[in-house]
Amino acid sequence: MIDNYINDDGGALEGPFYWNYTFEEALSQVYLLHKLYNIKLSDLASEKLLKTSEYGINMLSLLHNGTMLLPVNDCHWDLTFNVGMAAAFYLLSENPRWKDLYLKLSENKDIEAEPFLFIIGNRLKNEEKYHSVIKENFSVLLDTGHADIIKKTDSFGNLHFHYITGPVYNGHFHGDKGSFILESEDEAFFIDRGVLPYSHPDTSDISLTYNHNCLVPFDSSGMFFSQPKNAKGGKLVKATFEDDILKIVSDETNAWEEDLFISCKREIESDFNEFIITDKGQAGSRVKGLSF
Repeated sequence: MIDNYINDDGGALEGPFYWNYTFEEALSQVYLLHKLYNIKLSDLASEKLLKTSEYGINMLSLLHNGTMLLPVNDCHWDLTFNVGMAAAFYLLSENPRWKDLYLKLSENKDIEAEPFLFIIGNRLKNEEKYHSVIKENFSVLLDTGHADIIKKTDSFGNLHFHYITGPVYNGHFHGDKGSFILESEDEAFFIDRGVLPYSHPDTSDISLTYNHNCLVPFDSSGMFFSQPKNAKGGKLVKATFEDDILKIVSDETNAWEEDLFISCKREIESDFNEFIITDKGQAGSRVKGLSF
């Protein structure tokens, strides 16, 4: 199941909310194998399971002490991971960010946990005290199309930049290829709203491209185009962080309708004092203008 669900780089295309739901179930089975056959949890940590643990911990916002999920794709605002799952991923991966997330979430006495994972979580009750979930970090998932960096700055404290492109998953889909999130611990500067409750009348509208931080084309009537579910999606061409300079290049030509763009690329360069965003490409005849 895990091999079929996640990409080779450990990422998932439907965002952190459904990833959380999937691994609540999957890690329960891992725990059962651990107890039934007396196998060490670390011995059950496959390469893909370790890679996807890195994806999960890098899908956290800086807001709410670094415990809130980034509202990417069909992820609701103000959600977090299952507390027991955080403990389980720490025991499997030994990544201290998972341990600190577990300890921070455990401060809420009313928080719910799936029973198997709650048992795993109790095994960490004697761990050292909480430090911080928020740590400087740079992560690139070329298959999934995400790049994530947390950088400490003089002006804003910790800054977090998360870039989103990659293939389309049409089950839980947002037109967000080429979009980004920029936030500090105190404020979200460029946001992704995520998804509204499924009963809300604006749920479909909030997923459209013009509600994301993309360069959006419009037609002769002023109507915005949106990236369709049946498109191939975008591609993260490269993402590097060298000599304190972040550079990202992505190609969203195939994230749009087939004849809408001849080419459509975005380049980002930043020293974390300023962000330079350059959109390059050639539009087809139906495109009469562009808006950001």
